[in-house]
Amino acid sequence: MVFKYRHEYCVACAYCIRKWKSIMRKLLRLTGALITLACAAFPAGATNVLLNATVTAASGGFNGAPLSTVADGILRGNGTQWQNGTVWWNGTSPVLDLQLQSKAAITGFFVEADNNDTYRIDYMGGDSLWHTAWDVPYAYNSGGMNARAITLGSAIVASELRFYATAGDNSYSVSEIQADGTAIPEPRSLALAAAGLALVGWFARRR
Repeated sequence: MVFKYRHEYCVACAYCIRKWKSIMRKLLRLTGALITLACAAFPAGATNVLLNATVTAASGGFNGAPLSTVADGILRGNGTQWQNGTVWWNGTSPVLDLQLQSKAAITGFFVEADNNDTYRIDYMGGDSLWHTAWDVPYAYNSGGMNARAITLGSAIVASELRFYATAGDNSYSVSEIQADGTAIPEPRSLALAAAGLALVGWFARRR
């Protein structure tokens, strides 16, 4: 039965059916937008949060490949000659600074560096001081470049790291530095997600 006048929503008249269809289409669009927003604000799973980080020389001089190549995700391979496509230097004074694209909770590291040397990764803590994240050990699997990896006992939160040599034959090199972790949403991303949820709630009440 179709009523010819408008009234409180029911399931009988053509007017109410049209209104419900319109509401459902709007809710579907809002839901899709909110899902997209949530995926951007809360990325799932651990990734290499150092990929395409901004790499600069905090101190000292470096030779060989561009500094950016240590965070490009490309491995040279175990046994690669230490000056073949790598960033190399002499002495323990030079320091690489790696600026992440966003703050992240880091759970592990991977380093491909010259096998017979030791290195260190520091991170900038919430107290604005540098703290040791990992003392990278020797690796004698083969000559030249060798991979090392670690899973941390507990996650560290950082947006800036530093990498430097601590001991060895005074000739050092690195070809790749990676950090497993999850990006932490910026406050404005969280605010935007909250606003989206509030909008859906308001629209539901308006029904």
